[in-house]
Amino acid sequence: MASSGARRVIALGALWLACALGACDAPPTEDAGARDGGLAADAGAAMDAGGALDADVIDDDAGEGDAGPDAAAPRAIATVLTLNLHCLELDGTAYATHQARLAAVAALVAREAVDVLLLQEVCDDGAFDAAEALGRALEEAGAGTFARHVSFAHVAWEGTSREARESVAVFSRELSAPATLAHRTQDGLRRVMVSASAGTPLGVLRVASVHFDHRSAAARLAQAREAAAITLAEADPHLAAVVGGDVNAPRGSDAHAAFGQLGYLDASDAAGGGRIDHVFSHRAAPLRALEARRVLDDPATRVSDHPGVLVRFVAAAPDDVLVTRVLARHDPGPGRALYVRGSAPPLSWTRGWPMRARAAGEWSFIATELAGAVELKVLVDDVDWQLGENARVEAGGALELTPTF
Repeated sequence: MASSGARRVIALGALWLACALGACDAPPTEDAGARDGGLAADAGAAMDAGGALDADVIDDDAGEGDAGPDAAAPRAIATVLTLNLHCLELDGTAYATHQARLAAVAALVAREAVDVLLLQEVCDDGAFDAAEALGRALEEAGAGTFARHVSFAHVAWEGTSREARESVAVFSRELSAPATLAHRTQDGLRRVMVSASAGTPLGVLRVASVHFDHRSAAARLAQAREAAAITLAEADPHLAAVVGGDVNAPRGSDAHAAFGQLGYLDASDAAGGGRIDHVFSHRAAPLRALEARRVLDDPATRVSDHPGVLVRFVAAAPDDVLVTRVLARHDPGPGRALYVRGSAPPLSWTRGWPMRARAAGEWSFIATELAGAVELKVLVDDVDWQLGENARVEAGGALELTPTF
């Protein structure tokens, strides 16, 4: 490979869309929801600006130097790490202080060139703030400056000497359009999903960090269906959706299977079984997992009671899918939400998929797994049915409706 060869990245697809929408040169503004430099955008229009996803790396000097004309061009890689930090617990780890174990996480991020961290049980007991400390540790390790979106979930070990505020977080060097979803189905401890648009070498990915209920399989399933549907709708139109975190359920469980029903792949599958921490990517995204493995998972490096799961993605042709878009115009009222049921999988008449509120009185659902002609109805809170005849849409089409109840 030429020592002085200039390389350029040709960004296709979603970047073209951004320019067509006039978003290429839009200046970022600050948003209080994205801490430490997260770039602001309207979470209701999370990914309209898109990003450079179909990227080819071209060596202008190919054919020069020792590498010769047949040398392979380097591939762009985006690396994602999900890790449950186990709040402020040191027992069972290899470290005597929280600073030391977060320094170990930061060293791994620097060594493995991690682009996105999906974190759970990120705690603050008033004396030690893990999110702040990890941000400093990343800079000290030479990993760079990471923006972060951190959202409170619940108080851990409330009323004990270990009490701390527990959060879920996304870290990336470039963050925009942060959003927090408090799951509508809860059991005991309050659970949230945080999502954001993360700039990576593969372009902008819509990433989400999740931590599902640990006691109730029914709650986990409802939270998984919500995370899968909402993140995919946030990733529209390029569908580069990545969801990772502590699912509290292994492969083969209903919560795990919910992602596959909406077209997600388990990108962390190669990391082996027995895990309850997973990373999913949608099959319509122009990327695929190149590598997946457990990290920080032996007695000498363990930082938590969970292993970290690291996944490397490379650009790849997306699966050829029929993208069906349903837009419902209705205001269900404060604290209420719209769902969709229908006649063909992954829809059913017995249980709805959550729709995403993208603007006042507008709710969207994105499906890539429908086939043929589909009948459907919208429900409020998955209980109150839309009146009148069933709506109809062909798989791959778009349906706009104004339901009455």
